[in-house]
Amino acid sequence: MPVVVNQNREAVIRNQENRKLQRKRKDAGIKPAFFLFIFKSLIISDMTARFATKQDVKAIYGFINELENTVFDYGVFEQYYFENLENKNYIYIVVTDAVQNVIGFCSCHGQLLLHHLSMVFEIQELYVTPEYRNNKVGRFLLETMESLLKEKGYNLLEVTSNKRRTEAHRFYINNGFADTHFKFTKRL
Repeated sequence: MPVVVNQNREAVIRNQENRKLQRKRKDAGIKPAFFLFIFKSLIISDMTARFATKQDVKAIYGFINELENTVFDYGVFEQYYFENLENKNYIYIVVTDAVQNVIGFCSCHGQLLLHHLSMVFEIQELYVTPEYRNNKVGRFLLETMESLLKEKGYNLLEVTSNKRRTEAHRFYINNGFADTHFKFTKRL
């Protein structure tokens, strides 16, 4: 219970600080960042989801490197990416902005699982460029993937997320995923 009290106290302090800052801005004649938000919202409303293509490989290569905080061998990455595009059990979706820049990516693969007696799809990667985060691009990617899977008659979507990605955990829970499993890995 003390943690809740501390969180509430911190939230109250942040609220008070925000109100003081708003008053200072108002007194100084500084307009809030409202127009920036509207501008970004207009861009977001023009986003489009589509299947990824071979032409998207460089953008997605950059996304995966950033997501994993590494630099993968481009030749190997490109080979795997092209192979996966041809595999009917892999689904790659990108979101583009108003000028067709790729701003988000979601990959998913399906497999027949005996313990479900059905095809189960699992999100492998979901990435949104930093400047578009918190603008519902990730939600749009998820909703697009879910609609596509439902259209095909599938009824289960899973995701595994690294323990260090706590913001991603909140994102998935806020989008209807239940925290039901542990995943264990072992290097061989």
